[in-house]
Amino acid sequence: MEKEILLELVEKSKLSSFKHNYYFLFAKRGFTRSCIEEAEGMSNVRLIKFEEM
Repeated sequence: MEKEILLELVEKSKLSSFKHNYYFLFAKRGFTRSCIEEAEGMSNVRLIKFEEM
């Protein structure tokens, strides 16, 4: 999964009225290095690979 998908999800979630958002992203083929690095800097994101399910 690409970093851009994570960033797009975060942007779209700003349209909601929730104060706190948590993101659980699931990927069958894994995540790109840039996506992992971006998520590491965000305390409300959890990346879950297929092997972990």
